[in-house]
Parts: sequence; C-alpha cells; structure tokens
Amino acid sequence: MIVNIWAIGHDPNAWKKNLEFNPDQISSSKINVEELDLGQIMVQLGLAKVLHAFDWSLQPNISSKKT
Repeated sequence: MIVNIWAIGHDPNAWKKNLEFNPDQISSSKINVEELDLGQIMVQLGLAKVLHAFDWSLQPNISSKKT
C-alpha cells in the first residue's frame, strides 16, 4: 500500500491555498488533524513491519564492490 501524502496535503477540496506553504491554514481548517494520528501511526507501523521483514541481502550473482 502506498499513501500519497503529497496529494492529501494538496487537495483543493480541503485547503484554500493548496499549493502554498501555510502552516496557519491547519488551525483554521475544518479537518481535525488530531484525529489523523491513528492513521499515521498505522501507516508507519505497517511500513516498519514490511521493512523489518524485507530480505536485505544481495543476489548471489551481484557484488557489493564497485568495479
């Protein structure tokens, strides 16, 4: 699962000036950012589990030394 954070942060239906950096718009927004914490935690936990279980070894025919 890939979460497109850029698209969420630049959604014109949610933000008036979606292409400008304006931290103050979060406090005046109808979106409750505090409720999003659980979703962010679940995405980070899922990503951590995938990265932890990933096999980071090279294939037998690939060398880590530069030629």
